[in-house]
Amino acid sequence: MQVIIVAPPWCLLSAVLSTQDNLIVANYCATLFAPEVPRLEPVLTSSAPELVTTFAGQTLSGIQPLPAPETVEIAIVGGPPPILDTASLQAWLDGSAALIEWVRAVHQHGGMLYAACTGSLVLAAAGLLDGEAATTHWMAEPAARQLFPRVKWQTDNMLVEAERIVSSGGGNSCQGLGLALVEKYMGAVVATAMARMMVMDPRNDSQGAYRQWALESQHSDTRLNALQRWIAENYRRPLSLEDMAAQAGMTVRTLIRHFNRTLGMTPAQYLQRIRVEAAMDALQWTQNPVKQIAWDVGYEDVNSFQRLFKRQTGLSMVDYRRKFAVRQAGAGQAESTFRLATMRRGANAAGAGA
Repeated sequence: MQVIIVAPPWCLLSAVLSTQDNLIVANYCATLFAPEVPRLEPVLTSSAPELVTTFAGQTLSGIQPLPAPETVEIAIVGGPPPILDTASLQAWLDGSAALIEWVRAVHQHGGMLYAACTGSLVLAAAGLLDGEAATTHWMAEPAARQLFPRVKWQTDNMLVEAERIVSSGGGNSCQGLGLALVEKYMGAVVATAMARMMVMDPRNDSQGAYRQWALESQHSDTRLNALQRWIAENYRRPLSLEDMAAQAGMTVRTLIRHFNRTLGMTPAQYLQRIRVEAAMDALQWTQNPVKQIAWDVGYEDVNSFQRLFKRQTGLSMVDYRRKFAVRQAGAGQAESTFRLATMRRGANAAGAGA
């Protein structure tokens, strides 16, 4: 069974080739553990095979043109790096009309689509995600919400399944996507063997521990921008909905509507994420006790904040520090970096929507 791997212009080379490698390894694992299952043959394709230049500037050779949509059973679609701003992502999509139309036709003919990272924006541009849940890289979420407001973006999730569509988020989402594909078509035994062979974490199902994005919002709501700056400066205080509404010059109902429409969350959820991100920085760059960090970000009830932190990141505060703490840096450098991270949070708030 062929798996069409689409290599669009500006793609990350690692995402394309690691997807190919993972499927080759899955076939090898199948010979050892499940010789009766069908093999998955990766085929690298592109809508412009003679012009595939990756984001790093390499040129891919040996790329086939996109096959006829009605012949495709499985396709994996990627996109450009999530570090691009909204305008650049829109320009990339504008130049990808042939790919978008092909994706739409594959789905119409019954093909199964897997979107890796910003590949979900291609599917959204094809109208395949309207009213559906989907994920993408956490850094691309503001652009995704702005460009495709009809999609139910769930970017805390690493994988989201819809009808004949699986979307994934994260720079290495091709690993989780490959595992999901292999498990569906080759079985759990082969998928587990591939994960062991490639040293993958088969339970890495959340982007929550990696995202630090809440103030990276690109939008033109000036009153909301001003409120975001104010929250960044005052999140340690016990802020209520009424406090935030008064600061923004809105009613509580209007404030909630602005947040939901623009950021996809309530004001209370936004404040929680700001506090969690501040705690993430402190856990990474300081040796402050967990209890002190919870107090510093505005929570008197330490247990309550620890539950919130684990719900949003998928890790306990202790486990987060164990995984992400920078131990090589000296005390002075770590403290300086922590101050810069704190300043950056305020700077991002000041520049939101700029």
